[in-house]
Amino acid sequence: MVTRVKQIYSFVVILALIGSAKAADRVELLYAPCASCHGAVAQGKVELLAPRLAGQNTAYLAEQLKNFKSGARGAHPKDIHGQVMAANARYLNDGEINRLAEYLNRLEGGQVASGFTGDIKRGHKLYADHCLVCHGERAEGYTTLNAPKLRILGGWYIKRQLNAYRKGWRGDGARGSARAKGMRAIAMQLSNEAELDAVVAYVLSLEGVE
Repeated sequence: MVTRVKQIYSFVVILALIGSAKAADRVELLYAPCASCHGAVAQGKVELLAPRLAGQNTAYLAEQLKNFKSGARGAHPKDIHGQVMAANARYLNDGEINRLAEYLNRLEGGQVASGFTGDIKRGHKLYADHCLVCHGERAEGYTTLNAPKLRILGGWYIKRQLNAYRKGWRGDGARGSARAKGMRAIAMQLSNEAELDAVVAYVLSLEGVE
């Protein structure tokens, strides 16, 4: 009897392991179409203006994919890259989106290249005034607020998104999410290119700081 129980237990364990492996394969297959733009390990590709996804907060990734799917993001006619993302996200169901977000969060993605010029001291103050409450002291983001990690993103991408908010590509109109509209209001408080550059330079100075 004991031997029979052990055999059944071993069989169940094997099935569980096979199921886990198949689930992992499915997630990797889900990500495969994304890799052409975002990279094999979701490290991002600046030449394609595709951001790093690896290591990003799970809740934020899932929320943004759902926003693309619903049209809350990527609907502006000038947001070409957002439209591409919206077209791809349309074919994902919520379960697939959640699995993709968890998978991307576990990836490492490599180091972020700095080389961004800006007044870090000025950026520190601007960040403290406008960004710290949601994105954290070290730009690590807060899962409870669906606020992304900023320090793992390329400076070019952070600045591009700040400008997208300022131009109304994100967070404007009837379709934008409430959170995006809040971000647009904050981005509008950065009055010129020098302030944008200062904030981005400060955020990049935090990469790797714990």
